[in-house]
Amino acid sequence: MAKRPSAKDLADFPLPPFEGFPADAFAFFTELAAHQSKDWFEANRSRYEQGVRGPFQALVADFSAAAAETGLPFRGDPKTALFRIHRDVRFSKDKRPYKTNAGAVLRADKAAERGIFYIHLSADDNFAACGFYDPSKDLLARLRQGMVENPERWRQVTASLAHHNLAFDPSYSLTRPPRGYPTNLAPDIEAALKFKSLVVRRDLAREAMKSPGLTAELIAFAKAAQPVLTLLD
Repeated sequence: MAKRPSAKDLADFPLPPFEGFPADAFAFFTELAAHQSKDWFEANRSRYEQGVRGPFQALVADFSAAAAETGLPFRGDPKTALFRIHRDVRFSKDKRPYKTNAGAVLRADKAAERGIFYIHLSADDNFAACGFYDPSKDLLARLRQGMVENPERWRQVTASLAHHNLAFDPSYSLTRPPRGYPTNLAPDIEAALKFKSLVVRRDLAREAMKSPGLTAELIAFAKAAQPVLTLLD
């Protein structure tokens, strides 16, 4: 069995097994959305640390260990996988200081841009996503060229996803195909070229987020979504 990151790996910050997010994690984000002040956050920081950040780090550790055990490529460092709760407001008209969600990214291969696995927690929108989100210009070009040169692989991937009731998120699409590609392509390949990100998503019920079984549910989704990563082979 794969080992969870050790206390030494976590700079002497040992993690308990993931037991689910407590109900207060969802209440915390609801209240944070209403208050959005440093004074309120500091007064409630312990709720964030104990109800959100701590369990999320444990989830990242357990998911990474389970992924290694089952042959999935996704890995995440519990210390760095989570996004900061503080918003970067330097160039934004929206000056609210805090995010009203928490998220973590686990990567298949950071250096080679081999895809990501993302977990999202909030008061009312909980989900996992897998694939190539906001890829670099060069990576997107490689993915699109693969669709044109090997359309059957694209069809095999989409068929495998459909078998698990999954499909690429259409919200990450152009309104028309990009320039520079043949005009006599099959309709499904022409539609595929419109994607700016190649991501599949699975919504997660709040009860699932509160359960120790969330790790297994995420692993099942990762297995179903893994064919997306083969688009770069």
